Amino acid sequence: MTVQISIENLPPCPILSRRIADDAPPAAEIASFHDVEIEQGHRGKKLQVWKVRRVATYIAEHLGSDIRLTAVSRAVGLSPSYFGKVFQHTFGQSLRGYIQHQRIERTKRLLLETRETLPTIALDCGFCDQAHMTRTFSRLVGESPARWRRRRQARLQ
Repeated sequence: MTVQISIENLPPCPILSRRIADDAPPAAEIASFHDVEIEQGHRGKKLQVWKVRRVATYIAEHLGSDIRLTAVSRAVGLSPSYFGKVFQHTFGQSLRGYIQHQRIERTKRLLLETRETLPTIALDCGFCDQAHMTRTFSRLVGESPARWRRRRQARLQ
């Protein structure tokens, strides 16, 4: 079903009926005439507290799988492009960076608390393989997961 809207069916708007040659009215004037608010973009905008909790919970629950921006944005009812910008402003890092950080924190916890092998931990934390986990871990932590595990276990004994 398609809806056809013609200009003739719209109520007259004295602001919009000005000729283009006239000075264009500011957006605020148009908005006030139609009783709507104008959103000022993503600058200064942050996710509401309930949305931050929902995002953090969603990521924690899906950390072992592939997490897409579209899926996370859908969980809080925002468009992917707007969500990406507001997420960055709220968390101070991109969604990808946040997910990597959470995966590394889970990796550290599993390295300390379990005797699982590195490939198993890599898959449990959402990395595609052990090499991917090792590269990411080394880049963010400064040493390989195996070495990090040995050093921490030596400190505990």
